[in-house]
Formats: sequence, structure tokens, C-alpha cells
Amino acid sequence: MKLLTASVALFSFIAFTPVGAIAAEETEEQIKARKKAEEQANRVHQLSVFSYVNPVRGRVHGRRYPVLITLNVKGTEALSRFCLQKPVIGEAVLKVFGWGPSPDLRDKKVLARQKKSLHDAFDDVFPTKTLKTVSLKMGRSASEFGKQLQSTKEACSIGN
Repeated sequence: MKLLTASVALFSFIAFTPVGAIAAEETEEQIKARKKAEEQANRVHQLSVFSYVNPVRGRVHGRRYPVLITLNVKGTEALSRFCLQKPVIGEAVLKVFGWGPSPDLRDKKVLARQKKSLHDAFDDVFPTKTLKTVSLKMGRSASEFGKQLQSTKEACSIGN
């Protein structure tokens, strides 16, 4: 009984004194680490891939147009998945752009349909609710997209 009374007294002393309260709270370093982890988990990464689209009208061997596909993904897990699954991402792009007549991305309705098709194809690659948006940008030459592709390459080298 004396042991029980002593244990209760010691617990009460630790729990209800400032020493016990300090031990229960997070340290400043722990708070900073937790906030940094939350920030990384909620950060949206802008990642780009590149493809070509053949023109709808005209010759079969006509000029191909470069297209930049930009994905906004949330969190480090989605970033890692993108970087590790680049071949799967490329395959998804080919499934949308590579079969049938080439889409005329200058038509806003066609552009919206292609974005939706790409979003659906990419959804299978990423964790649930981490793929935020997919956007398409047509260019005149592939060199226009160098900056975006370089930032994607850097994000993948940092993320992995």
C-alpha cells in the first residue's frame, strides 16, 4: 500500500508540475520538424513531360507540333511516383495522343477532352487525390519547353 501511495504521489508531482508539462510539450526543434514535414506533404510540384502531336489536317508526313504536358501533384510521395514511373507516364501520353486521328489542340473543346483523358490516364499512376491538374501547351519548337523540362529534371533529382 505504501508503494502504491508513493507511486501516486510521484505521478501527481510529475504530472502537475511545470517539469511534467514541459516534458509533455513538443520541443522547438520537434515543432519545426513537424511543420517542415507538413509543408512538404502539402507542397504542390509542377512537373512536365514532352510529346509531339501530328496535325489533324494535311499530309500524313506533315509537321509535328511539340506539346508540353504539365502535371501539378501534391506531396513528396506523388513527386517520387512521377520520377520513378516516367515510362508509365510516357505510355499514358502515347495512349491518349498516339492512337487514331491526331487531335487539333487549337480547338478548346478538343483541348478540354484531351486534358480530361490525360488526367484519367495519370490518375492510375499517382496516389489518391494527389494529381491536382493537367495542362497542355502547344509550341512551335521543342526548345520552347527547355526551362520547364529542366526544372522537372531537378525536382526528380532532389526528390529521390
